[in-house]
Order: sequence, then C-alpha cells, then structure tokens
Amino acid sequence: MLAPYFLGRSFVRLLARKVRVLVFRKVHRVECGTAIFLGPRIQLNFPQKIQLHDRVSIAADVCLASEHEEGYLVLKEGAQINRRAEIDFSGGLTIERNVLVSAEAIIYTHDHGLNPRALPTFTPLHIGEGAWIGVKAIVLPSVNYIGKYAVIGAGAVVTKDVPDRHVFVGAAGRVFPITECIDG
Repeated sequence: MLAPYFLGRSFVRLLARKVRVLVFRKVHRVECGTAIFLGPRIQLNFPQKIQLHDRVSIAADVCLASEHEEGYLVLKEGAQINRRAEIDFSGGLTIERNVLVSAEAIIYTHDHGLNPRALPTFTPLHIGEGAWIGVKAIVLPSVNYIGKYAVIGAGAVVTKDVPDRHVFVGAAGRVFPITECIDG
C-alpha cells in the first residue's frame, strides 16, 4: 500500500492499528482496556466472550477460538500473544498479568476423546502471572494450571499442571492400549 507523500508508513501502520482496536470494540464487541496492540488477521470466534485488559498485545495471524458459547477468554494487563499462536478458550481461559505466549504456541481447553466426532469435554485453564509459554509449545486440555513465573520450553507438550516457578520441557510420549471401541 502506498501512503500519500505527506503521510509516512509509520503513521499509516499506527492508523491501521487504531482502526483494528475500534473494530474489536464496536463491531466484535470485545471488551478492551487501554493501550491495546492488535496485529492484522486475528481470527475470532465468540468475540463477545473475550476481555482484553490494559496493555494487551496480540500479534498477527493469531487465532482466538471456542467450540462452545460458554467459553471465555480473559487476558490481563500486559499479556502478550505472539504471531500464529492458536488459543482455544472453549473450557474457559484466564491469562494473568505479564504472561508471554510465544509464536506458534497452541493452547487447548477442550477434548473430543478418542472419537473426533464426539461432543467435546471442556476443561478450564488458568495461566499464572509472569508465565512464559515457549515457541511451538502445546498445552493440552488435561492441564488446569500453569503457575506463576513458570516456563514452558520451546516445543514442549504440556500434559499436566505446572507449579509456580517451575520449568516444563520436552515432549515425551506414552503408548497405551485403546480400551474403547471407535466406530468408523
């Protein structure tokens, strides 16, 4: 996009960010605080169930979605969601102050069990103040709590709660037999 000669590119980008915040507030009816940063191409599902407190930053190509109308998402002051992260808030998700969700991280709060067509089950998740979820980490719906100042390593697959001030790294898997029948 070519800006008129009297408008610099920075001004045009600033104006575009202001318009995105206005669209979030007025069109999508997202509850927004002050000094919000919204990148382009953010995907929303059930936007009326989203609260953005002051100084929240959501980068480009982030997906904020729920499979259930009762799900909710609360991003508290200073929370930051980086590019191409996928945030599912079907079971309810609260992200406390100054949490950093790195690029391409995935957070799930619902599960379909062993049948992808089954009705989902929902699990609430609370991410404590100052936690850091590393790049391409995956938080599964079996997790209810990620503690204050906890660190989730890059590429980690989180399957259980992480206590305050702990580090969770690795993607160890476990093989177990399927005990229920799935009809194709």
